[in-house]
Amino acid sequence: MGSRSRCVTAFVLGVALVAGCSSTPNSESSSNASSTTTDSSSSDPTAPDFYLDPAPDDAQPGQLLKSEEISDPSAFVGSRELSASRFTYAVPDNNGVPISSSAILFVPTGVAPEGGWPLLTYAHPTVGLGDKCAPSVVGGGSTEASAALARVLNVAVVATDYRGLGTPGVHPYLVGIAAGDDVLLAARAARTLLADAAQATSPTLLIVGGSQGAHAALWAAARAPETAPEFTIVGTLAQAQPNDIAKLYPNLEGLEKALGVAAVFGAAAYDSSLDPSQVVSGEVIDLRETIETGCLADLVSVAVLDPNSLFTENPNTVEPWKTAIESLTAPAPIGPVLVQLGSADTLILQSLAEEWIADQCGAGAKIATEVVANAGHDSLLADPNRLIDAVRAVQAGELKVCNP
Repeated sequence: MGSRSRCVTAFVLGVALVAGCSSTPNSESSSNASSTTTDSSSSDPTAPDFYLDPAPDDAQPGQLLKSEEISDPSAFVGSRELSASRFTYAVPDNNGVPISSSAILFVPTGVAPEGGWPLLTYAHPTVGLGDKCAPSVVGGGSTEASAALARVLNVAVVATDYRGLGTPGVHPYLVGIAAGDDVLLAARAARTLLADAAQATSPTLLIVGGSQGAHAALWAAARAPETAPEFTIVGTLAQAQPNDIAKLYPNLEGLEKALGVAAVFGAAAYDSSLDPSQVVSGEVIDLRETIETGCLADLVSVAVLDPNSLFTENPNTVEPWKTAIESLTAPAPIGPVLVQLGSADTLILQSLAEEWIADQCGAGAKIATEVVANAGHDSLLADPNRLIDAVRAVQAGELKVCNP
């Protein structure tokens, strides 16, 4: 986790932590998670003390740890048609030890549909590795997308920040097993939070993600039977997903190479036996703190370096990095999956994505592919109507998948 001042006046969700503001604790919930109500009137770019508490040693995966209601969601996502809460929850680290992750939950106002709120778990695109980048802290496009899905589709939407974004520790960027568990266990904790508020949820779960979040969504779809068997997976939407990570490294340029460096530090954050100095230059090592505590814009400091000087060795060819990078590739997902690709995407190349899809279809996965003409990486993700229409198609079971 990045360094920060522990005395924070306020942040984008408006949590008041010093004189002149207020925070009113409520009674402890049945989940043994603390609960408060907060205002959403001002902003600060750092994660507040709310995120700092570690998970108890006996915490179970997906256990709700703390929650705060956001009293005015319109200050955060521009809509009063939703209730919103942020919360922390327990996830297992690489050794099975409980650590904390965080998320935000949006619920439409009004009465839940018969059978309880359908639940959608959303995984956001790359924002950086630093605490100040966490969507539940600073909002932004991915949070607005989550809120729009809740409002338009009349579903409860939970959006993980991923471990290490706000909560203690460095974010293990692109480590699929960690991200997939974060996505699934956020849904488990959200069900507890809703149950504590006497709101029922259905046993179904939709999984949605874009870019880094698509990678997380595919891992979640693969790991659901093991990590969260209580859910029936309706389907998964993966927009512009990194697929075979090892094959991406030779194609990275400019800022994209900075993302490759971030993935090296992310892998080392998850597996302490990995030494980044084996594969990246001393210039990059000198920028390690900037990368691990910064947001996407901070990676420009890496991108301006000579692209040929970032890596001293190709991570694909040096052990233990070769095995570590290969392990980032998503396995075959469970349930129907819609993969959306942009024909003009220069980061997630259509040809590499289609190779991964063919491999997974050969292994028995049920995947439908939609290629959006002339869409680049960012433009594919930036269209809220495309996102909503795609989720509706998954929700309705209207996908023409391989292995039907």
